[in-house]
Parts: sequence; C-alpha cells; structure tokens
Amino acid sequence: MYGAPPPAYDPSMGAPPAPQGVYDPSMGPPPMVPPMGAPPMGAPPMGQPQMMGPPMGYPGYDPQGQALMQAETDLASLEQQKQAREEKEKQKEVDHLTHMMRSNQRDQEDNRSCANMLVFWGIFNALLWALPLLGDSWWNKIWHGMSVDKLTVQVGLFNMEVHVECKENLVGDMALCYAMKKYADHNAGHWAVLEIQEQMCKDYKPSCSVMERLYTAGFAPLGLLPAAAAFEVLGVLLLYFYWNGKPTSLVRGLANKCSVMAPLSGMMGFACWMMISPYLIELPRFWAAEAGHKEFANGAVLGFKESFSLQAGWCCLLLFFNVILSSIRFFCQFTMALHVDEPDPYGFDESTRLVQEAEKMYDGKA
Repeated sequence: MYGAPPPAYDPSMGAPPAPQGVYDPSMGPPPMVPPMGAPPMGAPPMGQPQMMGPPMGYPGYDPQGQALMQAETDLASLEQQKQAREEKEKQKEVDHLTHMMRSNQRDQEDNRSCANMLVFWGIFNALLWALPLLGDSWWNKIWHGMSVDKLTVQVGLFNMEVHVECKENLVGDMALCYAMKKYADHNAGHWAVLEIQEQMCKDYKPSCSVMERLYTAGFAPLGLLPAAAAFEVLGVLLLYFYWNGKPTSLVRGLANKCSVMAPLSGMMGFACWMMISPYLIELPRFWAAEAGHKEFANGAVLGFKESFSLQAGWCCLLLFFNVILSSIRFFCQFTMALHVDEPDPYGFDESTRLVQEAEKMYDGKA
C-alpha cells in the first residue's frame, strides 16, 4: 500500500539493502546521469531529427533569425548559380565570336586566292582578244561550177586568199575557170583587200561599192578587240587592287564594269564586222561578169553553186570561245563575296560588328 513504512532490518538476511536513490558499489560503476535540468545525454532516438539550435520552447530559440539565415543561404546559392550561368553564356559567346573571326579569316584567304586566279585568267583572256587580229582566216567560202571543181575564198580583216581547182568537162568550155584563175594566180592567190578593191573597181565598176564595204568592215574588230583586251586587263588590275590594296565599293564596281565590257566589246566587234561585210556569194559572179560570162555564172544548172562547209575560220571560232571564257570569268568575279574590310553602304558591316563585340567583351561590358 502506498505510504506504508519500509520493513524492519533483519540481521540474519545479510547487509541491509541500500535505500532507493543511493549508489550501491556492488552493482558496478555508477551510471552517467546528467545534472538536473540538463538535456539527456547521448544521440537522439532513431527517427528523431537532430536539432542545430535550442529546441522550440527552450530559452534562446529565435524563429525569425533561423528564417533569415535560411534566406541568406538560399540567396547566396542563387547568386552562385546565376554567376555560373552568366560565365557559361559568356564563354559560349566568346567561342562563337572566335569561330566567326576564324571563319571570316579563312574565307578572306580563300577569296583572295580566287581573286588572284581571276587576275591570271583575265590576262590570258586579254592575249586571246589580240590573237584573232593576227590571223586572216575569218570567213571561208567554197563554190563549184562548170569547169570549176573547187573555188575557195578565205577572207580576213584586210587580206584575202583565192584558190581555184579546174576540171575538164564534156563541152570543153573552161571559161569560168580561166576567169577565176586571174585572181588565183596573183601572188599565189594572196591579196590585200585594198589592193583587190582597186583592181576590181578598175576592171568592173559595179563591184566597187561591195569591195569598199568589205574593206571598211575590217575596222570594227580592229578597234573593238583591242578595247576588249584593255577592258579585260583594267578589270583584273582593279580586282587585284581591291583585294590587295584598298577594298572600297568604288574599286569593286569599276572592276566589275570593266570586266563586263570586255565580252561586250568583243561581241560588238564581230557583230559590226558581220553587218558591214557584203555577201561573198557575189564575188565570183563579179569575176565571171568581168570576163563576160555573167549569165553563164548565174545559171541554175551550170553556174556557181556554194558547197557546204564550215564557214567560220579559226579567228572567228577563237573569238566566240573568248567571249564565252570572258563572260564566265566576269560571272565568277561578280558573285564573289565582299572584302571583310569594305565599308558596307547599308550599315551591315560584319567585320566592324565583330570587332565591336570583341571590344565589349574585353572591356567587361558584355
């Protein structure tokens, strides 16, 4: 029962029991008991969180201070994340800018090499513009008729070659062949256009206007083909100066204009020569009429017939080839990219923009 006194001591039972709450040496070392009012010693029970500060309700606990410390920790973490993200983006921009600068440098070197190749190409074209002026094979005509097996007339700008091959016929009339041999036997068939013009005008007056046109037509290529060569050279010199000197839009525009004028001048020279020159089909008929065989030469059966052949000589073929070659060179030059140092008239200067961005990054403004 509660409140009963303890039993009396009996000597026969040995040592008296220790009172409650008193240390008994026979029981081993004394237990570690925290002082009164102190928190229990040892780790917290399993499942209970470990408290960093005084627990709630204890003296010294400040909930506002704990929230402020947590906010400062979160803010510092966010600032570190933001700074890391900015550093990553900045490094990405630097890498992109470096890549663009290196790419532009490689493109610049490639364009300069291409421009140098176009310069040599233009000089080669200029030489080809002059070669047709050195030859006399511009246009060829071949006829055949009674007693004439083959009559060949090769016309140059200011020279002419006449060759005839005669053949016997059943009638035995060699009149047409003899009329042609007068001009084929002169200086082995070689004539200056001005010389044959004077000869034919003296012997047969109706041929004067035709031969004058033939002589006048030669001045068109003589003037326009050297102009084409000059435009070709000037165009490539300006192109070289643009890529290796001062890259301005004025120099580039002049280079393109001169380059396009080269094939245009060559085509105009050939076109003017063709338009001014007379029909060469009249030439052997003039010679037959001079000998008194005009009707015979114009006959549908026994008269002169034109043989099928390639009429353009090597000079004309070279001229056609050079027109195409020069046009291709101009197209390659016209489609080239701009120099990176050329000021853009529209304000989109890539080189200047890249330099400004690089300066901002080095100044720490990016």
